[in-house]
Amino acid sequence: QNVLDQMPSEEELEANGGYYLFQSHDIQAGILQYYNRALYRPEDDEDDEKGNDNGNEIQSESCSSDLSTDPDTDTDTSSTQTCTDIDNIDIQNILNPDLNWKAIEKEYWNQNPQVVVIDDILSKQALHRIRKILLESTVFYQTKSPNKVGGYTGAYIDDGLHDRILLELTAELRQYLPSILKPHALRYLWAYKYDSNYHGIKLHADMAAVNVNLWITPDEANLDPNSGGLVVFTVKPPPEWDILQYNSDTEKVYEEL
Repeated sequence: QNVLDQMPSEEELEANGGYYLFQSHDIQAGILQYYNRALYRPEDDEDDEKGNDNGNEIQSESCSSDLSTDPDTDTDTSSTQTCTDIDNIDIQNILNPDLNWKAIEKEYWNQNPQVVVIDDILSKQALHRIRKILLESTVFYQTKSPNKVGGYTGAYIDDGLHDRILLELTAELRQYLPSILKPHALRYLWAYKYDSNYHGIKLHADMAAVNVNLWITPDEANLDPNSGGLVVFTVKPPPEWDILQYNSDTEKVYEEL
């Protein structure tokens, strides 16, 4: 109640899209005793299905032709599996093994600057699993205010976003693209979810030897094909700029472009 009494009015919060950032006086009032971040990850269910407290494997029921019509692709994937659904399938390949990975490496190195777009990079099973993780996990602890930053939520590897399939994905990327990624270890990993009522993340640059962006929103989810997606500018920030300049001064960045 002490925190509620000190909060700005709804009219004052409208400028921030209704978001309220806890202040130091809220912490002193003891809000952290009541505010908590309930954690749920789909892979927790996976662990429960694989075994019980005694370490005995739980056998799933056999099902035949139970995987028809992938909801994301409308592709018939009928198969006989010992399974309950697609979430229980052992994913053999996270990346799409049918792509010409040598040609992708060559295309990357022939570009200046090095930018390459890879369609269908994930296997269908991996895409389904990763979408489920990002849609259902309650690890998106960071909110970005709509007016100042763009209106989206963020999850980070050092604060809950460390599902095994995501870590295995980084290992496979280094395996499939050795000339590009093998010399470089994973430095950071994050995921953002956007609200279609806001404009999303602003123009910025990221610090990395190689930056990998996965855009996994289904095409049919975009009701306006002229919007959405990710725009990549093939211009590097001037060497004398620091990260604050090219990540906060949007008008100056557009002038540079």
